[in-house]
Parts: sequence; C-alpha cells; structure tokens
Amino acid sequence: MTQGATFRRTLSAEILKMRGSQIGWMMWLGPLIGAVGGVGGYVQVREEIAGQPEWIMLYAMFVLNYAMLFLPILVGLYTAMICRFEHQSGGWKQWLALPVSRSAVYLSKGLLVLGLLLVGQVLLLVLMLAGGLVLGVEGEIPWGRLLNGLFYGWVATWPLAALQLWVSTVWKSFAAPLALNVIFTLPAVAIANSATYGPWYPWAQPLLAMMPMEKAISDFSQLNFWVIVVGGFVLLTAAGWRHFVRRDVA
Repeated sequence: MTQGATFRRTLSAEILKMRGSQIGWMMWLGPLIGAVGGVGGYVQVREEIAGQPEWIMLYAMFVLNYAMLFLPILVGLYTAMICRFEHQSGGWKQWLALPVSRSAVYLSKGLLVLGLLLVGQVLLLVLMLAGGLVLGVEGEIPWGRLLNGLFYGWVATWPLAALQLWVSTVWKSFAAPLALNVIFTLPAVAIANSATYGPWYPWAQPLLAMMPMEKAISDFSQLNFWVIVVGGFVLLTAAGWRHFVRRDVA
C-alpha cells in the first residue's frame, strides 16, 4: 500500500472516530457565540457608525470576540478531543500496532484539526450573512474583504494548532492542554496591541489577521504573515512530529 493510500485511510479513520463525539456541536458553538456578540455589538453601535461601510462594521463586530477568545480556545478543544481517544485505555499502542506509520497518524490528526477550523470559518460567514439580512444591513457585500479576512484568520490558527497538537499528544490529561490554552488566550488582547510582540504571539495572530482595522493591517503585513505564521506552523509541526515519531508511547 502506498504512503498516500495509508494516509487517506488513517485520515478516514480519524474522521469516523469523531462522528460519535461532541465535535459537531463544538464547530457551531464558537461561530454561534460570535454571531450573538456580533449582532448585539452592531445594534449598539449602529447609530454611531452611520456613513461607514455597514458590512465591514458588522464583520468587525462578529470577529472581535470570536477571533480574540473563542477561536483560540476551539483550537485547544479540537486538539485535545482528537487525542483523547488514544490516551484512554492504551489507545496509542492499539493505533500504532496497525500497519500505519506514526507520521500518518500525527499528520492526519493535524489535518483534521485544520479542517474543523475551516468549517468553523465557513459557518461564521453563513451566520454573518444571515445576521446582516435580518438586521437589514445596507450596501454591497464586500466579498473580497470578508473572504480574505476569514481565510487569513484560518491560516493564522495553524501555528497554534500545531503547538496544541504537540502538547495534546504528550499530555495524557484532557484538561491540561485546555488550561494551558486558556491561560495564554486571556492576555492575547493586550499583546495584540503591541506592534512588536503581537504578530509573534500565536494566540493573538487570528485576531490580527481577521480584524479589518488599519492598525491590525499595518502590524500584520503580508511579509509578517507568511514568514511568521506559516514559518511558525512549519517549525512547530516539524518539532511535534519529530517528538511523536521518536518517543515511547507505552
């Protein structure tokens, strides 16, 4: 069996394991909370933002709390959840006893996390459009800016996902990686305001990438984005993968 076929079978097995879990409602939870906060925030400031692009302001209200708080926490939830099965009852030994490589197991889990995060971005867009129609938001929908913001926000979660996956494969406790994630998520707002440290902080990167404000754009330039975010993702994935394939999982 080729490596590509092995990887596809491993990924399919990971997806099947998730069907009976709570991942489904988790994918909706973050976008729904973001939608509630976005609609409420937009209604409060609607009169104050008269004359400004309404769809852009609605988008900013939607992604503010979502990208600042719930999206980073969702990353930790996903990674902890997909490793929980293996930490229970010797699951790692059973998994790795099958004719699959450790690389396929680790990378399939990482790809599944990224896929779940992408679905969450799509759901946020759907809820945003629905909310805009209900609120009667006027003007042409700026598809380019909305899709760019959601796409770059998704990519900005990659380093954090790689880091959390690494931690989740090492720590047997389901709560420990989540606690670590929450602890470092809370100061993300303050750090995101720093042009020096914000772009380097994985928990602040989604917020900087998604917010349409000029400050966020200037602090997180295209060069910063691809070098820091994608480079960080590659380094953290390589480090986590190397540790996973070399360590004793007994």
